[in-house]
Amino acid sequence: MFPRLYFSKLTRRGGESPPAALRIKWVIGVFFLILWGLMCGALPWYLVVVISFFSALLVLFLVNFRTSIYFLVCLVPISADWLGFHVKAPWSNPLTDMIPLFLPISFLAVVSLFFKISAGLQTYSTKTVFNKLFFTLFCWALILMFWIPSLSIKAADTSKGGVFPEIITISRNTNPLKHNLFQLFIFANNIFLFYLMIYSIDKESFHRRVMWWWIIFGLLVAAFSFWVACNSIQTFTNSIKIFEKLTFKTQLIVDTIKGAGLGTPHFTSFVLNMFIGITYGMFLAEKRGSRKVFLGTVMLFMILSNLLTLTKAGFVSLIVMLHFFLFSFHRLRKNFFRNLTLMYAVLLLLFMLQLKISREFRVEGTPRFLNKAGYAGAIDSRAKYVWIPGVKKLLRSGCLGLGVGTFTYATISPHGHSIYFSTLFDFGIIGAIALLAMLFIIVKNFLIMIKFQETYLQIMFLSCCGVLVSIGVHGLVDLEYNTPVIWLFLGFYAATFLLAQKELAGVNAPKQSRETKDPLSTVNRLNLGTPFKP
Repeated sequence: MFPRLYFSKLTRRGGESPPAALRIKWVIGVFFLILWGLMCGALPWYLVVVISFFSALLVLFLVNFRTSIYFLVCLVPISADWLGFHVKAPWSNPLTDMIPLFLPISFLAVVSLFFKISAGLQTYSTKTVFNKLFFTLFCWALILMFWIPSLSIKAADTSKGGVFPEIITISRNTNPLKHNLFQLFIFANNIFLFYLMIYSIDKESFHRRVMWWWIIFGLLVAAFSFWVACNSIQTFTNSIKIFEKLTFKTQLIVDTIKGAGLGTPHFTSFVLNMFIGITYGMFLAEKRGSRKVFLGTVMLFMILSNLLTLTKAGFVSLIVMLHFFLFSFHRLRKNFFRNLTLMYAVLLLLFMLQLKISREFRVEGTPRFLNKAGYAGAIDSRAKYVWIPGVKKLLRSGCLGLGVGTFTYATISPHGHSIYFSTLFDFGIIGAIALLAMLFIIVKNFLIMIKFQETYLQIMFLSCCGVLVSIGVHGLVDLEYNTPVIWLFLGFYAATFLLAQKELAGVNAPKQSRETKDPLSTVNRLNLGTPFKP
């Protein structure tokens, strides 16, 4: 009944046939229905469901590609170490060489964004120095592809090294080229993830929605980590075979006394600090009292969940980040000693509450945060099995670098256990220069924007800088540069800076910014660059 009514409305008056364009649409629709029927008959039902789901997502992203950001904000932290697809191959590490679960989502989002830009529907300018920096790193990674086969690197046997002997099994294949190709693919996808953030977050209203979505998701992660810490949860690994050499893996690596919500306690603490930093910024930027109470409560709960992970690196980076906020924000620095005392009093109360909730004190006796031996032993182990061998491999390469992902293939560790060392070992002297350049850019942007702390975007930019400080401190002894959530947050940081720069330039500035003295001349005097086109 409905098709006849719909068709009758589209026909012309006087009983004329529909126009040629409408007939073409009907033909295309019938063709896709026939194609869909053939696909349903030829493919297994679960593949039909998957293809249908991603087809619907593609249509949704073509209509509004910003919707993909909500998916990525949740999937990127989860699928880093917890959920993903693993290709069974001699070169593949079952713990780290996983195709992230968010990869199809980001691919569809990039495709939809490309069509938007090609059609002229997306004209937001994103001129930033990160473009040249990341393009240089990617080109250098391609050049190193010709260098990798001549290194003849042999992967160590983890069963003798004593580091993750039951989890990691690395092949002794002498050619890491395939592994490097896979890691290069992940690296390129991380760069696309960064650009997707800065292209999508182009308005303050959407920026607010994304940050609130990030906070709500962080609350869920903190709640799950809290539940894991309060219950006897052990390491969990599950595999579902999809094809002969492709499996879907779910893994949670934790012991009986540590909390973890994202794969491992260390990674959970690392990401929780990101949630805490953004929540702190929203707490300072929010004007309504009820929202302030909600954000303050959420932030305290996140800090408690962070303490329950029993991760010293995460706790130290949290302390450094909170001190950064205390020194950077004018309103906090006015009553410095009062706020400093209040901060440590709250942390002490949360630490005592953590001892009551966790089984750590009853199992180990001495709290792990007060036990120096375990942390020193972990640092010595990383230096012995990871960093010192990495320096030797780097010198053998003439300081040119081993290639993307090759360092992890050549050691008994699943990753470099340091963002700085992993960048240096894989990219060599070019990686060291890139790190220094990125540090210079971040410090320069911070010095430019620290004078402006009135509007939402200005406050959120400083909170993003605080999170970057947390990432930098934690990254001294853990993780690696090719971690997707780091690139996701770099996209948050760059998008916030671009919007704050646009606001200072006077384009669609809020009323608070217009009351200042000639903001456009201030921007030109600070050499912020060409103002953005509206």
